[in-house]
Amino acid sequence: MGIGKYFIIAFACAIMSGIDVHAENRMLEITSQTEKPSADCVIKKLNEKKDKARKEIGIGEIVTLTLTRKGGKPLNKNTKVTWTKKGNGATLRGRGTTATLTADLIMENNNVTVKAEADDFPPAEITFNIKKPTRLTGKKGEEYGKQSDIGFGITGKIIVTVHPTSVSFARCGVIEKDGGTVIDPKAPPPFKVNDHDPGNNGDPPDARNEIFDNVTLVMLFNTISKLNGTCRWTWLCNYEVTQIKKRIEQIQQTFTVTRTNDPKFPKQKNCSGTIIKFKVSFSVKAIEQTL
Repeated sequence: MGIGKYFIIAFACAIMSGIDVHAENRMLEITSQTEKPSADCVIKKLNEKKDKARKEIGIGEIVTLTLTRKGGKPLNKNTKVTWTKKGNGATLRGRGTTATLTADLIMENNNVTVKAEADDFPPAEITFNIKKPTRLTGKKGEEYGKQSDIGFGITGKIIVTVHPTSVSFARCGVIEKDGGTVIDPKAPPPFKVNDHDPGNNGDPPDARNEIFDNVTLVMLFNTISKLNGTCRWTWLCNYEVTQIKKRIEQIQQTFTVTRTNDPKFPKQKNCSGTIIKFKVSFSVKAIEQTL
């Protein structure tokens, strides 16, 4: 190969390199940062900075958007930028090279694409996948049972997780509503069942997408004096997003109470109470002395 050919190849490479650099300088990109890390990030102790750049967000989440040149190079503060979005489920507010995207509090999954346009630059886009709460799971917390001369009772705490945990639901209040009482026809209680009172205050999930749920059963020996065997009833518990009053899931909270003769002690009744909710079980045993 002659000197002339080497010169042509080198010259062509220089031209291509110059074009690439020029094109790179003209490219824009949108970087994003969520207000809070996802529940998975907190639970699994992941890199928070990387997590906040995720494109999957929960309803209610707030994301800050920044328009820069490719590679993070800042634009001139006086650059005129037009922000637009395509898709439902979020509100966009833009000013200059920054914007805020807020996922709406609606029980829908959505995809939203944000576009930023600036003079003398090709437009840049970024797409977010918005997730609604889909289900709840629970794990056992504290448990406390007690007997006295007049009865027995149990209280327990359930740690409830709002899924999916790949996002944050910290801006969603969650409330439990009474969905009714169902009596087991094969084991009906011989007493009036207490009304379900879940309370009126909704709780926002914490950084792990968790809320706390308290369960209680109190039984007086006089109340179950006509019971010989087992009785059972269920409260239907509707969990909603408080701000929009839309149901996430219905959970059953089942109570079982037993009162049976003790074969060794005729003047003694063996009693027990059990609560099952979110597949979490709490139980207490008691001894009733009869005359």
